[in-house]
Amino acid sequence: MSKAKLTWPMRLNICKGIARGLVYLHDESHLRIIHRDIKASNILLDEDHNAKVSDFGLAKLSDDGNTHINTRIVGTMGYMAPEYAMGGHLTTKADVYSFGILTLEIVSGISCNKNISYKSETEQYLNLYDWVCLLHVKGTLLELVDPDLGSEYSPEEALTIIQVAFLCTKGHFCRPTMSQTLSVLEGQTNVQDLEKELLSSTTYPDKKHLMKQLWPDHSEIHPTHGEPLTESFVTESFVTESFIRESS
Repeated sequence: MSKAKLTWPMRLNICKGIARGLVYLHDESHLRIIHRDIKASNILLDEDHNAKVSDFGLAKLSDDGNTHINTRIVGTMGYMAPEYAMGGHLTTKADVYSFGILTLEIVSGISCNKNISYKSETEQYLNLYDWVCLLHVKGTLLELVDPDLGSEYSPEEALTIIQVAFLCTKGHFCRPTMSQTLSVLEGQTNVQDLEKELLSSTTYPDKKHLMKQLWPDHSEIHPTHGEPLTESFVTESFVTESFIRESS
């Protein structure tokens, strides 16, 4: 399947549209809704290339103070947040993770499940997320941008969108909300400021409590002393998967 010719402004607008849809589901609807299957084929574009979230195989969280639900695992491999894929622990941050992966696809034009040949001393094969991690370490994130765009894109915008997408794929406690993500995409918040805010405001679970859950007899085998440690819609539409390269 060939890719539709999407310009950089179109791609940026699509990412913003998906983010706005998720902000509505998570924060603005009567019930907090977690989509659970955000991926390219579940995003439709109208004739003006405005993104619409579709195909609601979803879970709902009422406003009763619940922070998460444990549920059977449904979704698509490659887009699923690790804590959800491995343990069924579902929060809105699962959609944030999926949004991050999808955004990386939109920027690069590469499917998250496609094997990428990486030439090194020994030839290796990486998936899209592994490649982004490698580029992040090397400080060359702009290599991710779809070469079909040539020079017809804003390096500043591209770097911002890649960085915020990368933040969305971090560990559960370190991910931004979709509202915070949209704020960066719309230019209201600097991505570096958001990263600092997340680092300073994130409250991690009590380590002693977690260890007792993982190893119930831990406190008896290894007695601890002192204080517990803590750390701080749609018209005639196109499926967005049409511009993602098919896996070979």
